[in-house]
Amino acid sequence: MTKAIETQVGGSHYINMKRQPIEKTYDTYGYEGVKHAIYTKVDKYLTRDKGTDRADITKAIHCLELQLGFYDLAHDDTFTAEDLEAFIIADSHRRAVERLAAYSQDAQQSAEDVLQAQFTFEAIDKEGNV
Repeated sequence: MTKAIETQVGGSHYINMKRQPIEKTYDTYGYEGVKHAIYTKVDKYLTRDKGTDRADITKAIHCLELQLGFYDLAHDDTFTAEDLEAFIIADSHRRAVERLAAYSQDAQQSAEDVLQAQFTFEAIDKEGNV
């Protein structure tokens, strides 16, 4: 990915974040999400009338450099060892979450079964049947 993600035009409010909003967009929606977000940002910078044309053009260019970086990332067919390690960790995390969710559902069903059995035994005790 290009170094555009490491720079910012007009401030530092994005580069000081642990994960920039555009990175979160890529993580959630992939390159198509980034493409649409960048389109909106570029349109904003090129159509506003604040008397800061040069700065706005520079910001729009920076947005397009960000898009190019995410395009390269999305269309890169080579995996480095670090990429593979990150993928394995993310996949392991996803699988662990799925197993935990399945276990949680099983545990909930077991708790419901215990409550139903307890209710049944209480009903039997009230009627005097054993």
